[in-house]
Amino acid sequence: MIERNNEGQIARFCIHREAHCAGVVGFSSLDPVRMSWWVGPQWRGTGLAEASCRAVLAWLATTRAVTVVEAIVSPDNHASMELASRLGFHDTGSIAKHQPDTGDCIQRRRLVLEYQPWVA
Repeated sequence: MIERNNEGQIARFCIHREAHCAGVVGFSSLDPVRMSWWVGPQWRGTGLAEASCRAVLAWLATTRAVTVVEAIVSPDNHASMELASRLGFHDTGSIAKHQPDTGDCIQRRRLVLEYQPWVA
């Protein structure tokens, strides 16, 4: 674990590969749980993100009364959209995200995973 607040509402885990931090997967908030992931370019397409997301989902299922997990993903990020689909997330529509640094409003997809026994 590389980050956690005292209330247990934020946790980020380093994805280790070849003695490096290949990426990060974690969650924030609890109502709903908001999940995020990122993998470095040299490790993309290796299954690390999926395995790590499944591990975090399994951990959440055993430690919390989770009913909904949410991910906010750029519609242009095809790899993350596909990963979310494999994990069981479904697309609930577009949301606008305000960028405070530029003032722009960008569109993202809100993906939701309703609790199910996702540990296989």
